[in-house]
Amino acid sequence: MPPTANEDLARKLDIRLQGGEIFQVREVVHDNTVIWSELFTEAERRLLQQELREQTILFSIRDNFEVVVRVCWQKEAKDRVQKLRTGHVAALVHDYRGPCASGWCWGKLVRSLYQQGFSVVMLEWPGFGNSRYHQASTNDEGGWRRLDGDILAHVMSELGVGKFALVAHGQSAEAAIRTLQSLPHRVEKSMVFHNPIIEFDRFFPRQRSLEQRRISKEAWLEWSHAQATNDMATLLREQGISIFATFEASTMTPECASTLKAFEMCKDLSIFLDESIHIEEVDQK
Repeated sequence: MPPTANEDLARKLDIRLQGGEIFQVREVVHDNTVIWSELFTEAERRLLQQELREQTILFSIRDNFEVVVRVCWQKEAKDRVQKLRTGHVAALVHDYRGPCASGWCWGKLVRSLYQQGFSVVMLEWPGFGNSRYHQASTNDEGGWRRLDGDILAHVMSELGVGKFALVAHGQSAEAAIRTLQSLPHRVEKSMVFHNPIIEFDRFFPRQRSLEQRRISKEAWLEWSHAQATNDMATLLREQGISIFATFEASTMTPECASTLKAFEMCKDLSIFLDESIHIEEVDQK
């Protein structure tokens, strides 16, 4: 029988020592509560019950991280005889804000990818779910945001994954680009984004020269953004990356609309945009 909201299985308390005699207590939603929700079909629920496993990865990059992942390994990838697992792997990363700021953000996609032969890794960013940064369970995005690409690559290495495909939502699309910048050999040639938010200038910053100070700040910012867009296009072209990006009008933010406009300027790249996405429930029983 599925658990109900009144059963102990539906909720659990996470208690952490903060220091001295100070403890932090939070209520955490149990995975079974999510799996038995109306979100999933019977077929999807059955796969998650049989194959989904949770794992915590501990490591240090300038500070201590404790990152929780949920994984569904294909049969050939389960037995880690060698250092690296075999087969195709997809890393699914959630947004940093809003309703999709959870490792379960891509839960509906797991069965489809699994049926296509992918092992699936759903990552909880530090400060979300049970993942932590500097022993803190609350989200301190400013403390680790620029390390998100390194965090992602390190987690996948600890899992025994060499090369992986990336599926990102919202601001986590920047983690995909940062991983591509620093470790292009680890990233598959196709990326999938939904409502991505990517500040191109963040990846290719420019200092305003003395000569450029003669023009208005607005004109310089417009020129700088255009140059950053060209640099991003060059990066994607040189690495042979194809981007499949969907944009949902009802949930798009101004930052997301800006990313769409920047993508539209990259006409000669393999960037496929869908601005009229409509998601419907499909009976997969």
